[in-house]
Amino acid sequence: MNFSAYALSVFGVVTISAIAEAMLSDGTLKKTAKTVFSLIISMILLTPVVAAVTGKESFEGLEVAEFSVDETFNGHILDVGKKNYENKAYELLKENDMPVKSVECEVDGESKKVVSFTIIYDENGINGDDEHTYITEIKNIISVAFGIGAEVVTVRGG
Repeated sequence: MNFSAYALSVFGVVTISAIAEAMLSDGTLKKTAKTVFSLIISMILLTPVVAAVTGKESFEGLEVAEFSVDETFNGHILDVGKKNYENKAYELLKENDMPVKSVECEVDGESKKVVSFTIIYDENGINGDDEHTYITEIKNIISVAFGIGAEVVTVRGG
């Protein structure tokens, strides 16, 4: 790495850091951003030291640990979103006086959108004559609220 590229890197990161810091209000986000920019500036400043110690002019050829978001993290995000959808659906049905026991949904991993719902209702809370009406009502409430077809909403007693 030549000196002008090195100096430009330091100047650029310090400038971006100062602008970002000036734009952010005081709080946790500003402290976090300041820490991240400090780490980046430190890495840039240490580049010549690493080059001198390793005898290389750049980081090429150095083994660097890969940093990526793993499936566990993505799965956790998906689980949290799924739980939020289920809680919202449960609360919505309760607000509409539906005798719901539990709600489960399936969420698409890529789009993070609901693909289907399974609603378990309390059989004790429904008169046999009203069962079809309740099932239709539950399907309509869920399909409208989540923008999915009523055909992907399964409703059964439990």
